[in-house]
Amino acid sequence: MIVASLVRNGVLKLPSDPTKPVIMAGMGTGLAPFRAFIEERGVLKKQGHAVGKMRLYFGARHKWGEWLFGDELEAYEAQGFLKNRCAWSRDQKQKIYVQNLIAEDDEEIWDALRPEHGGSFYVCGPIQPLPDIKKAITKIFENHGLDGKYLEEMEATGRFATEVY
Repeated sequence: MIVASLVRNGVLKLPSDPTKPVIMAGMGTGLAPFRAFIEERGVLKKQGHAVGKMRLYFGARHKWGEWLFGDELEAYEAQGFLKNRCAWSRDQKQKIYVQNLIAEDDEEIWDALRPEHGGSFYVCGPIQPLPDIKKAITKIFENHGLDGKYLEEMEATGRFATEVY
């Protein structure tokens, strides 16, 4: 018996210019492609190339048992090109989600995604938080004089991409 398998290319791809800022929102196993993105930029930096700033929003229920690559990601953060922001939804009384942290980081996200900086935003993981993440990003754009069409433009040009399930 022959079993056929389907292999698809991923939709999440780093910008061709490694100096462009990148923001990543990974929930649970959605962290996987972003580890590769961060490692690629880490290698480039180690080789002496300029790399753009990266922000990782990671969401899970508990830090203990779910921040499996924490030491690795914190080491990249110490190199200065990565900022880790973790949302632990069950580690405290009030639930904290990735979209809450995104809303808090208005200025940093705007700085990366503003038209003249050309940054990219990627989401990977469960589909449930996607509408709230988009809403938080759109609110940031509105705070800086742009409307929701800017997010649509980013999607059309591949600067906003999702791999959700």
